[in-house]
Amino acid sequence: MKQLLADGSGNIFQISKCFRNNEQIGTCHNPEFSMLEWYTVNADYRDSIAHTEEYFAEVAPPGTPEHLLPPFRIESMHNLCLTYAGIDLDKLQTLGKLKTAASRLGITVSNTPETWESLFNRIFLTLVEPEIPQDRPLVITEYPAQIHCLAANAKNPYYKERWELYAAGIELANCYSEETNPDRIEEFFRAESAAFATRPYAPNAAIPDIPHDFHKLFSNPAKPFPRCSGTALGLDRLLMLFGGFDTIKGVILFPLSDTI
Repeated sequence: MKQLLADGSGNIFQISKCFRNNEQIGTCHNPEFSMLEWYTVNADYRDSIAHTEEYFAEVAPPGTPEHLLPPFRIESMHNLCLTYAGIDLDKLQTLGKLKTAASRLGITVSNTPETWESLFNRIFLTLVEPEIPQDRPLVITEYPAQIHCLAANAKNPYYKERWELYAAGIELANCYSEETNPDRIEEFFRAESAAFATRPYAPNAAIPDIPHDFHKLFSNPAKPFPRCSGTALGLDRLLMLFGGFDTIKGVILFPLSDTI
């Protein structure tokens, strides 16, 4: 899709099947799932919040519960962590400081090598995510910059212009103001490739090839890559919620296991 954007496609979307070898099995997880992804040019991650609200309002069937409908509640990751975990992320930018905070919160910290990102995710999933408001869909904005992704940097260097959408406590969508700096994009793929082999949950997984020419899409002076925002939304989960199902088994033709 970014190749199309580089060629001047303008706003685009697609609905496709996605496959993740290491995806867990559960009420909201399946290795094969459907994704709706769209890119809006001349827009940033804040603009995409309004677009997603419009989408929800259009596709929600009659009788959809109010807690699944816009307007969305919008909260920053910094404020949620301060409210529900009592930690100020601005002051925990080193792994050592984050470990000290995690120990104080009762999160197990071992001598096993762990990244800032991994430890933060454990704190968030244990203490913050279970407590987030569910009275209406929630957009969590400004994810920590130490969680590596291809989102543009926010004005505060500790954060990225990124949000995730939750409804009924379930993560539904992920959005960025897209990174367009070719050097940062090339470095991202090199770092991802180097880190992949050491990930403990996939010790025997194949290491993906680095897309060596991908960053060149963003460095063509004859065709400058457009300022844009991209959003990816899990359709199975959305259909599950709008349809009143308890699991995504109700909307997937061939779930991997009958136990979900």
